[in-house]
Amino acid sequence: MKQKHILKWLGIALGVYLLYGVLTAILVPLPQKEATGELWSQYEARLSEDASQERVRSIEDTDSALLWRLQLIESAEREVIFSTFDLRADGSGQDLMARRSAACGCASSSTG
Repeated sequence: MKQKHILKWLGIALGVYLLYGVLTAILVPLPQKEATGELWSQYEARLSEDASQERVRSIEDTDSALLWRLQLIESAEREVIFSTFDLRADGSGQDLMARRSAACGCASSSTG
């Protein structure tokens, strides 16, 4: 008897949770305002520039990937973010750090 009571309340809780999810997915996007004004105009102008278009390249092997990374580091104009790189103390890691040092014009000290 107690088990049926628990299952009944779990069913009710699950139903309320699902109803909440469905209503949230439907009702939350409705009252959003349309974007207008100067800030929106600046955003649209920035989207039309060629430099803002993203490019994707599929690289098949690690040697090609290393060469592309080295070329990208060399061609960087403002900054290079290394947050997604897994640098090891092997030849390719040393090549990347050497190219980074050359690109920024600073000396890199390596501790092993």
